[in-house]
Amino acid sequence: MNTDQAVSTRAVVSSLLLGLVFATSVILVALSVAQASQADTFVWILGRSSGITALIMLWAASVLGLLVSHPNSHGWTWMQFVTRLRLHIGFSVFAILITIVHLVSLALDQFVDVGWAGALIPMASNWERIPVTFGVLSFYGMLLVAVTASLANSAIFRRSWLWLHRISLLFFVMAFGHGMLTGSDTDALFFGYVIAGVFVFILAIWRYRKPSIRRKRKEYVRDTKPRIIEESR
Repeated sequence: MNTDQAVSTRAVVSSLLLGLVFATSVILVALSVAQASQADTFVWILGRSSGITALIMLWAASVLGLLVSHPNSHGWTWMQFVTRLRLHIGFSVFAILITIVHLVSLALDQFVDVGWAGALIPMASNWERIPVTFGVLSFYGMLLVAVTASLANSAIFRRSWLWLHRISLLFFVMAFGHGMLTGSDTDALFFGYVIAGVFVFILAIWRYRKPSIRRKRKEYVRDTKPRIIEESR
C-alpha cells in the first residue's frame, strides 16, 4: 500500500468512527428536543436536524474539494495538502452517514407522505415530488463519487473517478435545492443558504478558471513544438 492509499484508508476509517458518533449525537439531540416539547415529533425533528447537518457537511466537503483540486494547491502554506485531503474525505463521509439518517427519518415520518419508496426511488414520493427527487439523486450521486474515488486505483475506475468528481458539484446543487425547497425552516435560514451558495459559486469559478497542470503542459507542447521543428531545419 502506497502513502496516498494509506492516507485515504486512515481518513475513511477515522471518519466512519467519528461519523457514527456524530450521527448518534444528532439522534440524541432530536430525542431531547422532542421530549422537551412533549410531542411526538422525534422523527420529524430528527429528519430536519439531520438534513441541515448533512447539507453543512456536504458544503464543507465541496469547498475543501475545490481547494484540494486547485492546480496551485500543493504550493499553499496555510494548510498542508494532506490535511486538506483528509478533511475533504472526512466531511464527505460525514455527509453520507448523516444523509442516511435523514433518509430513514423521512421514510418513517408520519407528517409527510414520503415513505421508503419516495426516500429511495426518484419521483416516487407523494410529498414534494420534485424536490425530494433532487435529494434522492444527490444521495446516489454522493455514493457513486465516494465509491469510485475509494477505488480510484482499480482498473475499472481509474479513468472514471476523476470525471465523476468533476461533476460532483451538480450533486451539491441538487442537495442545496432539496434543502431549500422542502425545508420548513427555509425562511429562517434563507441568508445562510444564499451566503453558502454564493461562496461555492465564486470558489468554483476561481478554481476552474485556473488552467490545470496537464492543460498547461499540452499548451506548452502545442506552442513550442512548431517552433522547435522550424529551428531544427
